[in-house]
Amino acid sequence: MPLVRARPIYRRSRNFRNQSVTHVQSNFPRWIKLLMSALIPLTILVFAIVDTILQVKLTSQQLEQDREQQFLLRKQSDDQVDIQQKDTLLATYLSDILTIFQGDDPLASLTDMRAITLATLGSLDPQRKKDILLFLYNNELIFRYPSESISTLLQLNGANFNGISLQGTIEEKCSFTRLYLYGTYLSNTSFIRCDIDHSNFSNAIMHRTLLSNTFVTQTSFNFAFLDKSRFINTKFYMTSFLGALLTDSNFTGSVWPENTVDFTNANLSGAILSNEQLQNSTLVNCILSNGTWGSIRTDNLVVNGDAERNCIVNGSKISNGWTVVNKNDIKTFAYPKQNNNGKCYFRMRSVVTTRKNSSMYQYINLENFTLLLSTGHARYNASADLQCFGKQYAAIELRFIDLYGSRYANVYKQTFNGTHLQSLELSDVIGSNARSVQILITFGPIEKSNNNATLDQNYCKCDNVKFSIMKS
Repeated sequence: MPLVRARPIYRRSRNFRNQSVTHVQSNFPRWIKLLMSALIPLTILVFAIVDTILQVKLTSQQLEQDREQQFLLRKQSDDQVDIQQKDTLLATYLSDILTIFQGDDPLASLTDMRAITLATLGSLDPQRKKDILLFLYNNELIFRYPSESISTLLQLNGANFNGISLQGTIEEKCSFTRLYLYGTYLSNTSFIRCDIDHSNFSNAIMHRTLLSNTFVTQTSFNFAFLDKSRFINTKFYMTSFLGALLTDSNFTGSVWPENTVDFTNANLSGAILSNEQLQNSTLVNCILSNGTWGSIRTDNLVVNGDAERNCIVNGSKISNGWTVVNKNDIKTFAYPKQNNNGKCYFRMRSVVTTRKNSSMYQYINLENFTLLLSTGHARYNASADLQCFGKQYAAIELRFIDLYGSRYANVYKQTFNGTHLQSLELSDVIGSNARSVQILITFGPIEKSNNNATLDQNYCKCDNVKFSIMKS
């Protein structure tokens, strides 16, 4: 049987591959043509879309620009109207005040002036507020003469002078003497290169106030709110910050002589003060920059509690410190000889023959302790040396009074039977709202005395009356 020669497989494979390549090559121009034919309308479509988007964007931008321009025009118009209204308001105010001031009795119209001023300030910008302040000062409505009563001044407590700027220049001097701005709003105000003398900013609200290159002398900032205020390169002399809030304030570059700036009862927490500035200051009952307390005043606050003032002869009138309810009932008498209690004591002068009490009292102001009081850590100690003879008694009584004149419950202690010297003492924490205390010494009969009793048989004497405060 003849042999059959096998056909090479590789030839078939090569022919198949060649046919495939030839087929792809023959189809390639067709795809190119299809792609090119589709690309032209696609490009036109993309261009149309992009053009539309650009047109919309340009239109939107133009509309936005038109709106902004219209807004600016309206704002400019509104600002112009606002300026005209404020100018008119200021002119009307000045005219009204001058009319009232030039009347027959301008002092009787201070209430009207105050109402008009407060209402007008609330609608003005800082520049026009400054114009009003200078107008009132130059017309001496907020200029206090030392010989005149405060009732002659325009009371501006609550007036809004926030944001005003007072600045001295070569052409215009910034100088205020006896300026009276008690209780006004002066936040974010500035006094630059000014002279301020014998002026009163007590109880003013002065957050973030600036005093720069200014000279301040014999001026009160008592109980003013001066937190975050800056006193830069300013000279002080005889200036009081009693009870002021000075947290985070800055005194960089400021100077004052020794003992001429008073920070009694002030809160200086976080304030920037140099060691020299602190050494030259009075720092009693205050919180220092580092949050600690300065020294607390613990001396006796009673005036003439030892009866030594006007102690000349027996039966001298009490002329210092005390008010006697019935003036002739209690007077000053001398000890037979000087002892540890001093020279004199208080005593009833007349014979007590009826159920009649005699008393003397005085008020003690606690404003130097308000910061300590606010913490709830102020404690009082009160005492009096009392001695009674016959059917008499003596008592010490305290009546604390708050900021609004309301009284706390009275604290009272009286002598018990016996003729020996008794030292009565009272002590407790003082309420945080207390602002004064009345200390009262009372003498009275235990029961109706014998009509024939002599002064030596029925009387009480009192000495060494004390009231002090300490930090508990």
